[in-house]
Amino acid sequence: MLLPVGDTQLFCDVIGNGSPVLAFHGGLGLDHQYLRPWLDPLADSAQIIFFDLRGHGRSGGRETLATSDHATLCADADCVRDQLTTEPVVVFGHSYGGFLALDYALRYPTRVAALVLCSTAASATHAPTAVGLAASRGMPEALAELHRALAEPSRSDDEFAASWRSVLPLYFHRNDPERTASAFAKTIFSAEGYNRAFFSWLAQFDLRGRLGEIDAPTLVISGADDWIMPPELAGNELTEGLPHAEQIVFRHSGHFPFIEENERFTEIVGTWLREVA
Repeated sequence: MLLPVGDTQLFCDVIGNGSPVLAFHGGLGLDHQYLRPWLDPLADSAQIIFFDLRGHGRSGGRETLATSDHATLCADADCVRDQLTTEPVVVFGHSYGGFLALDYALRYPTRVAALVLCSTAASATHAPTAVGLAASRGMPEALAELHRALAEPSRSDDEFAASWRSVLPLYFHRNDPERTASAFAKTIFSAEGYNRAFFSWLAQFDLRGRLGEIDAPTLVISGADDWIMPPELAGNELTEGLPHAEQIVFRHSGHFPFIEENERFTEIVGTWLREVA
């Protein structure tokens, strides 16, 4: 369904019953579809609100991204929440979506019951070290494309889609080409979303000094083999900085624990959601 949000409309899909979970997808430049069907089993424990950010997927507003920022995206998310529930929500964020989840919690603290932060960080200052870790994975073609994508904006949705698919093998503990392709087969790519995030917004993102302000119980999820958000550089910092955080490390996962260890992910997160509720 499309919900009116400010000067545009956002695409949303709601499944399950119980305490509401507002899910921020990552990328940016992706949409919520790569979170599914992997997060769908959590609907046994909660009501999951999937949505595409402004300028992404089936949402409108691409023409507004040039004048938008994290504050805009967080305000959009709160408008979605306001139309779907009167309760405080558990906020789930994966990767760049975790950046937005943290930002949302700081901007709208009374709306947040808890946080689930998956494969994310409080800043991007560790990026040079992370790219060095990527180089150790022995995938020269994927690494070369990663360097190119980080150096210059994508010129079209098709170019961004091809670039993303080229670097994806780097993000998994065990590269399964069929699984990797199917996970993003339905994704609607947004080059403009990627460009704004990585060549504008990211330089202004650093919440390390404000983590102590977030009072919500938080589950931090990290993949032990995640080069871009490794526990040592990202998850540990979140866990130490957030007052009520615990971290679970998935030993056989890269950047997508909900794909690579889905059964364990569902059990741990589902149990935690029921306990928080």
